[in-house]
Amino acid sequence: MNEPKTPNLGLNKIDRSSPSTTYFDLDKYLDQNWEKVDEGVATKEELEELRKAVGEINVPDASLTQKGKVQLSNEVGGTSETVAITEKALNDVRQGAISKNRPSNLLPNSSGELGFMGWWNFDPYAPFRIGNGAPEGPSSFVFNGSTSTTKSTLMVSDPLPTKLEAGKTYTLSVDMLNSAGVSSEINVNLHTQNIDNSGGSLVATIKCDATTEWHRKSLTFTAKSGVTYNVSISLGYGLPAATRQVRRLMFTAGKDGEAWNQDANDKFLLMNIQKSNIWRPIV
Repeated sequence: MNEPKTPNLGLNKIDRSSPSTTYFDLDKYLDQNWEKVDEGVATKEELEELRKAVGEINVPDASLTQKGKVQLSNEVGGTSETVAITEKALNDVRQGAISKNRPSNLLPNSSGELGFMGWWNFDPYAPFRIGNGAPEGPSSFVFNGSTSTTKSTLMVSDPLPTKLEAGKTYTLSVDMLNSAGVSSEINVNLHTQNIDNSGGSLVATIKCDATTEWHRKSLTFTAKSGVTYNVSISLGYGLPAATRQVRRLMFTAGKDGEAWNQDANDKFLLMNIQKSNIWRPIV
């Protein structure tokens, strides 16, 4: 006689192979089945013993050399090596990188990586040159020696290729180094369009500090309607011999004077390649 059973606990099932076997036996299908279920269930005392045993298991704290339990953390600026970062913390880092660390630079070739593309030297007797960036950092605009005793040394950028939004705040920032350690000998100037060697409409100036180390300075201003801007690097006249350098100029929307990227260089280089205008001679 066919005795169907459940596959896991072996509980009795009704035999539906024929009408004569399809009847409900209370003892077989209820009492016997419940007894089997009851046999497989832990008692209250057994559960308490299991809970106690699990509670006594010692899981060590995880480390760089040992597996174990670890504390989650939303901290994005910590230095701990014993906590695990959460999805929220990773997203905070990602959002921070998008919103702060990668603003657009509106000033092309701002460290001289592309030679003098986008810049004009106005002093043929004591021009700036391009430094190769060694031993640290990117390349730079370099002036070695003493300046003229009759007029300042000036290098001017082309007008910004992007028109600024009137009423919006922008920041111009720059790294400066003066081996003479004297303040105000290096000036990075913000001008309106169409300045030349004789001057122009000066908006604001960043002056180097009295230090022989690289230092970053910035200025913030509000753009005016109908005005195009450009930047100049100038040295006063009659300065003694020294190495004076400027690099990593950043012209960006907002007030972040520490931001830096070179995205404008890539766009500028591609544009000039497309125009077959790779290098422009120094004038």
